[in-house]
Amino acid sequence: MHYTLYIGCYGDNLLRLRMEPDKGAWAVETGRASVHHSSYLASAGQCIYAITEAGNNSLLSAFGKESLHLINRTAEVQPDPCYLICHNKRLLTANYTGGNISLFPILQDGAIGTPLHTPKESGSGPEQRRQRAAHIHSLQVLEESAPDGAPCTFIVAADLGSDRLRLYRALLGSDGAIEGIVANSPACCSVPPGSGPRHFAIHKGLKMIYLLNEISGSIISFRYSIVRGEAAEWNLQLAYIEEIATEQTGAQASADIHLSPDGRFLYSSNRNIEDGIVHYEIAPDGTLIRRGFTPTAKHPRNFAITPCGEYMVVACKNSNVLQLFRRNLQSGTLTKMWEDFHTGGNEPVCIVIEAD
Repeated sequence: MHYTLYIGCYGDNLLRLRMEPDKGAWAVETGRASVHHSSYLASAGQCIYAITEAGNNSLLSAFGKESLHLINRTAEVQPDPCYLICHNKRLLTANYTGGNISLFPILQDGAIGTPLHTPKESGSGPEQRRQRAAHIHSLQVLEESAPDGAPCTFIVAADLGSDRLRLYRALLGSDGAIEGIVANSPACCSVPPGSGPRHFAIHKGLKMIYLLNEISGSIISFRYSIVRGEAAEWNLQLAYIEEIATEQTGAQASADIHLSPDGRFLYSSNRNIEDGIVHYEIAPDGTLIRRGFTPTAKHPRNFAITPCGEYMVVACKNSNVLQLFRRNLQSGTLTKMWEDFHTGGNEPVCIVIEAD
């Protein structure tokens, strides 16, 4: 099977690669777009969207996939957007320095429309370098059915700066697209001081959220449920299950976390001292069983698993390489394949994989 990879980079280019895992030359560049510091990417239809994370000069850009031509670019963003998702004709960004969430409509031609920004969140943590204020580091949309069968849409956001998972209710329009964002009740779920929530994975089958904490180097597991609020609205509620260490070095640099497509395994990446991927088996009750560690090149900031689950590609920022691993579908173990793909002067920090 062939795949198309879009690679966001610290540098001046977004890369497009053709990936053929069974060939020694497993990745070949097929295009690039000029965009500075494309720290996170998202795909929707025939477009690829890229964040430029650059303080008050941050941008959000839309490109056509076929030729990587620029459709449009907007500076109507909050400072340092660092995470981007697409959901039903909408783009949502997690804004690190902005401390909030932005919602952008996707127009008919794929262009980015005028945004809505939520209020800046407040709070801080004990780690003075990274926790002086709220820093929204990632977000996901969670769609669930209430106990009475009513459809519910929530937004969950990891706030590294204030040691919280922020919880919101999404207000939908008649076409199912998000039109507004309001606070859930409760509005947040706190984690131990100095944890530094970064990214998380949602297991809908088990109704679990696995939160990776950058500073403490741990994964905290929650079980979620939908409960009725005082005003008869449905709200998201989280219950703590367990916390386990992902690394013991004190590197304070845990990076990325993803489920396998079949929901049987969970993977997280460590950076700076013990560079590599930790993998866990998920027990029937949702608890985690550590099964192994696979070393990588330096600074595995981001990784992605192919839709079939057979391969993992890791973006190793400080080595300027992509690494390909075969994933054992039964045990979840990773085996390094072929030579690394070198990205030149571009430091790879985000991967989007699509099956051709």
